[in-house]
Amino acid sequence: VEQGFKTVVELVLNTSRLMNAVACAGVMRRAYLEAAYYACQREAFGNSIASYPMVQEAVADLLSETYAATASSFYLAALLDRIETGQASSDEQNVYRMLVNINKYITSIRGSEMVHRAIEVLGGNGAIETFSILPRLYRDMVVLESWEGTHNVLALQVLRDCARYRLHESFFREMGALLEQVTHPLLVESRAAAQGALQQTAQLLQRLHSGDERFAQAHARRFMDAAGQAAQAVLLLREAQWELDQHWHSVKPDATAHFVQRHLLPDYDALADTGYLERIERLMLAL
Repeated sequence: VEQGFKTVVELVLNTSRLMNAVACAGVMRRAYLEAAYYACQREAFGNSIASYPMVQEAVADLLSETYAATASSFYLAALLDRIETGQASSDEQNVYRMLVNINKYITSIRGSEMVHRAIEVLGGNGAIETFSILPRLYRDMVVLESWEGTHNVLALQVLRDCARYRLHESFFREMGALLEQVTHPLLVESRAAAQGALQQTAQLLQRLHSGDERFAQAHARRFMDAAGQAAQAVLLLREAQWELDQHWHSVKPDATAHFVQRHLLPDYDALADTGYLERIERLMLAL
């Protein structure tokens, strides 16, 4: 009886935050399918709009974010399984406690952004309730962003847990160990970017801890963005490595590169990338 609050936190909040992230990944997947199928069917100026680069870019955004949310959420599900069966190391338990909150935040932020992106592909039809499911998904994302911990609450909890329990040390160790498993030549550039992002995220947290509490709170969401994006990049790379090892015809290397370029490379210039148009075309064709 005296452990009631602890039980609620562990079994309800943590589990529900994972469920929330899986729901966001599902919403993104449906938004991707709606946008991609519509693009293949809708014609404008004599061509399918799926042949136009701006539509291809939107669909590439949707696919890469869907893969990222799925990778991070099911990595957490696997960790939870190890925890509940008594197989998890202390580092894995710490990573779960930290990342389940970061992941709830980042997947809900991206979920709203991606449903809006899908609506854009459909144009005016995207706002019509009787035309597609997208308006309902957009409303659902408002709920998924707000319950089981608002963005600010989650950010402050992660900061507090890192300061009190040093969870970030386990997080950076585990992410670094996973990144060491990524060796395929197609993933080398994205791997280097993810490694650099982890280092920058660690430095950012150190800066937050070196200031006073007000300073740390003001910049907490910047840390959440950095940590979430770095973790998702690492986990995408891990999945891409596995699929390449199986000799699958995989779009994960392209999706991972697209994700990394969008989030981890502030100096990336798509105009100077001679492979950009071919990459977004391949991601459009992944349907």
